[in-house]
Amino acid sequence: MSYDYGSIMARTWPDGWDDVLESIDKRDVYTAEDGTYGIETNPHVTILYGLHEEVHEDLVCRICQGVGGPLEVDVKGVSTFDNEDYEVLKFDVDSDLLRKMNKAFRGLPHTNDYDDYNPHMTVAYLRPGTSSKYIENLNGMVPDKIPFERFEFSPPGGEDSINFSV
Repeated sequence: MSYDYGSIMARTWPDGWDDVLESIDKRDVYTAEDGTYGIETNPHVTILYGLHEEVHEDLVCRICQGVGGPLEVDVKGVSTFDNEDYEVLKFDVDSDLLRKMNKAFRGLPHTNDYDDYNPHMTVAYLRPGTSSKYIENLNGMVPDKIPFERFEFSPPGGEDSINFSV
Protein backbone atom coordinates (compact mmCIF):
# COMPACT_ATOMS: atom_id res chain seq x y z
CA MET A 1 0.00 0.00 0.00
CA SER A 2 1.30 3.46 -0.85
CA TYR A 3 1.06 6.40 1.56
CA ASP A 4 1.57 10.11 0.91
CA TYR A 5 3.44 10.52 4.19
CA GLY A 6 5.78 8.55 6.38
CA SER A 7 5.24 7.48 9.97
CA ILE A 8 7.13 6.36 13.03
CA MET A 9 5.56 3.83 15.40
CA ALA A 10 6.42 1.85 18.49
CA ARG A 11 5.64 -1.85 17.91
CA THR A 12 4.92 -4.68 20.33
CA TRP A 13 2.87 -7.81 20.92
CA PRO A 14 1.54 -7.34 24.47
CA ASP A 15 0.87 -10.26 26.78
CA GLY A 16 -2.77 -11.23 26.43
CA TRP A 17 -3.24 -9.53 23.05
CA ASP A 18 -4.57 -12.76 21.52
CA ASP A 19 -7.17 -12.98 24.31
CA VAL A 20 -8.19 -9.37 23.73
CA LEU A 21 -8.70 -10.00 20.01
CA GLU A 22 -10.58 -13.26 20.62
CA SER A 23 -13.03 -11.42 22.90
CA ILE A 24 -14.31 -9.35 19.97
CA ASP A 25 -17.38 -10.67 18.19
CA LYS A 26 -16.46 -10.83 14.49
CA ARG A 27 -19.97 -9.60 13.59
CA ASP A 28 -19.14 -6.28 15.29
CA VAL A 29 -15.98 -5.68 13.25
CA TYR A 30 -15.99 -2.97 10.59
CA THR A 31 -14.00 -3.80 7.46
CA ALA A 32 -13.90 -1.50 4.43
CA GLU A 33 -14.45 -2.83 0.93
CA ASP A 34 -10.70 -2.72 0.29
CA GLY A 35 -10.05 -4.93 3.34
CA THR A 36 -8.63 -2.16 5.52
CA TYR A 37 -9.57 -1.54 9.13
CA GLY A 38 -10.91 -4.60 11.00
CA ILE A 39 -9.04 -6.09 13.95
CA GLU A 40 -5.53 -4.77 14.69
CA THR A 41 -3.11 -7.62 14.05
CA ASN A 42 -0.03 -5.36 14.20
CA PRO A 43 -0.33 -3.64 17.59
CA HIS A 44 1.47 -0.33 17.81
CA VAL A 45 1.38 3.22 19.08
CA THR A 46 1.88 5.83 16.38
CA ILE A 47 4.46 8.38 17.43
CA LEU A 48 3.85 10.60 14.39
CA TYR A 49 2.21 10.16 11.00
CA GLY A 50 2.81 12.77 8.33
CA LEU A 51 6.57 12.77 7.81
CA HIS A 52 7.63 14.21 4.45
CA GLU A 53 9.83 12.40 1.93
CA GLU A 54 12.91 14.44 2.87
CA VAL A 55 12.91 12.77 6.30
CA HIS A 56 15.33 9.90 5.74
CA GLU A 57 16.23 6.78 7.68
CA ASP A 58 19.46 8.18 9.12
CA LEU A 59 17.65 11.10 10.76
CA VAL A 60 14.93 8.85 12.15
CA CYS A 61 17.60 6.46 13.44
CA ARG A 62 19.39 9.26 15.29
CA ILE A 63 16.20 10.30 17.07
CA CYS A 64 15.29 6.69 17.94
CA GLN A 65 18.79 5.92 19.23
CA GLY A 66 18.78 9.06 21.34
CA VAL A 67 15.74 8.09 23.40
CA GLY A 68 17.77 6.11 25.93
CA GLY A 69 16.37 3.20 27.85
CA PRO A 70 13.54 0.76 27.39
CA LEU A 71 10.15 1.95 26.26
CA GLU A 72 7.23 0.98 28.43
CA VAL A 73 3.85 2.69 28.32
CA ASP A 74 1.29 3.06 31.08
CA VAL A 75 -2.15 1.82 30.10
CA LYS A 76 -4.78 4.24 31.37
CA GLY A 77 -7.85 2.30 30.27
CA VAL A 78 -9.99 1.35 27.32
CA SER A 79 -12.11 3.81 25.37
CA THR A 80 -13.41 4.59 21.90
CA PHE A 81 -13.62 7.43 19.47
CA ASP A 82 -16.16 7.67 16.71
CA ASN A 83 -15.82 8.16 13.01
CA GLU A 84 -18.64 8.53 10.52
CA ASP A 85 -18.28 4.89 9.41
CA TYR A 86 -16.92 3.10 12.49
CA GLU A 87 -15.90 3.26 16.14
CA VAL A 88 -12.27 2.79 17.15
CA LEU A 89 -11.78 0.60 20.22
CA LYS A 90 -8.43 1.45 21.81
CA PHE A 91 -6.15 1.25 24.81
CA ASP A 92 -5.36 4.72 26.11
CA VAL A 93 -1.63 4.84 26.86
CA ASP A 94 0.83 7.38 28.15
CA SER A 95 4.59 7.69 28.21
CA ASP A 96 6.89 10.64 28.75
CA LEU A 97 9.28 9.05 26.27
CA LEU A 98 6.63 8.81 23.53
CA ARG A 99 5.71 12.45 24.13
CA LYS A 100 9.36 13.51 23.84
CA MET A 101 9.73 11.51 20.63
CA ASN A 102 6.55 13.00 19.17
CA LYS A 103 7.90 16.48 19.92
CA ALA A 104 11.27 15.63 18.31
CA PHE A 105 9.64 14.26 15.16
CA ARG A 106 7.33 17.30 14.94
CA GLY A 107 10.52 19.31 14.52
CA LEU A 108 11.06 17.59 11.16
CA PRO A 109 9.16 18.39 7.94
CA HIS A 110 5.69 16.93 8.40
CA THR A 111 1.99 17.47 7.85
CA ASN A 112 -0.39 16.78 10.71
CA ASP A 113 -4.00 17.81 11.31
CA TYR A 114 -3.83 17.34 15.09
CA ASP A 115 -2.23 19.79 17.50
CA ASP A 116 -2.43 17.44 20.48
CA TYR A 117 -0.71 14.07 20.78
CA ASN A 118 -3.03 11.44 22.26
CA PRO A 119 -1.13 8.16 22.23
CA HIS A 120 -3.26 5.05 21.96
CA MET A 121 -3.12 1.46 20.77
CA THR A 122 -5.97 0.55 18.44
CA VAL A 123 -7.62 -2.79 19.17
CA ALA A 124 -10.28 -2.86 16.45
CA TYR A 125 -12.52 -0.85 14.16
CA LEU A 126 -16.11 -1.68 15.05
CA ARG A 127 -19.51 -1.09 13.53
CA PRO A 128 -21.27 1.97 14.95
CA GLY A 129 -23.05 1.28 18.24
CA THR A 130 -21.12 -1.90 19.10
CA SER A 131 -18.05 -0.73 21.03
CA SER A 132 -19.56 0.14 24.41
CA LYS A 133 -19.99 -3.52 25.41
CA TYR A 134 -16.22 -4.07 25.15
CA ILE A 135 -14.98 -1.23 27.33
CA GLU A 136 -15.75 -2.78 30.71
CA ASN A 137 -14.78 -6.31 29.62
CA LEU A 138 -11.42 -5.25 28.21
CA ASN A 139 -10.54 -3.06 31.19
CA GLY A 140 -10.18 -6.30 33.16
CA MET A 141 -7.84 -7.76 30.53
CA VAL A 142 -5.51 -4.80 30.08
CA PRO A 143 -2.09 -4.86 31.73
CA ASP A 144 -0.96 -1.77 33.67
CA LYS A 145 2.14 -1.45 31.51
CA ILE A 146 3.13 -2.60 28.03
CA PRO A 147 6.78 -2.91 26.99
CA PHE A 148 7.78 -2.17 23.40
CA GLU A 149 10.32 -4.06 21.33
CA ARG A 150 11.10 -1.80 18.39
CA PHE A 151 10.43 1.37 16.48
CA GLU A 152 9.27 1.13 12.89
CA PHE A 153 9.77 3.88 10.31
CA SER A 154 7.58 3.66 7.22
CA PRO A 155 8.73 6.12 4.56
CA PRO A 156 6.18 7.72 2.21
CA GLY A 157 5.37 5.88 -0.99
CA GLY A 158 5.05 2.37 0.40
CA GLU A 159 8.73 1.50 0.60
CA ASP A 160 9.74 -1.24 3.01
CA SER A 161 9.59 -0.27 6.67
CA ILE A 162 12.81 0.08 8.66
CA ASN A 163 13.04 -1.26 12.21
CA PHE A 164 15.11 0.07 15.10
CA SER A 165 15.52 -1.76 18.40
CA VAL A 166 14.32 -0.02 21.52
